[in-house]
Amino acid sequence: MYTPKQQYANNNILYNNDIIQRMVYYCFRIRQEKNGGAWCPKAQISSEVREYLEIDLDEDHLVTWTETQGRWGNGQGQEYTEAFTVEYWRKSIGRWVEYKDSKDCRVLPGNVNTYLSVNQELELPFVASRIRFVPFSTHPRTVCMRVEIYGCPWEREYIYFLLQVI
Repeated sequence: MYTPKQQYANNNILYNNDIIQRMVYYCFRIRQEKNGGAWCPKAQISSEVREYLEIDLDEDHLVTWTETQGRWGNGQGQEYTEAFTVEYWRKSIGRWVEYKDSKDCRVLPGNVNTYLSVNQELELPFVASRIRFVPFSTHPRTVCMRVEIYGCPWEREYIYFLLQVI
């Protein structure tokens, strides 16, 4: 058994745009209000714009849940992500993989406002050392997000199951 609350270190958050480089890493985390309280892509998100928030876990972890939240900003924030995709990297695969559930759906539901967090239990947990949150929208919109990842360190490359037929 494991606790799905194994969290990443504050200094392991990367992003692919050049927003204020002096921002403290922990402002991108759930229930934090520092420096505006969220990561916001440089450009408006649309089907033609792709930006992401990347978290480096250093080692492989079994990722079972995600949690997202919009930018509260002391009640002044109006930005949140209605939907997002998740990509993950594992050294043994050697490339980025887009998460899909058992119905081949890749877009995960996000938030409906700036203050309530949304827990997303992953139907198909995955093993990864790096994870990207990619905001998704079919129409141009400004988004911001705070994120959390839940899971546990991954110790084995393979799991063996013993099924007993009765």
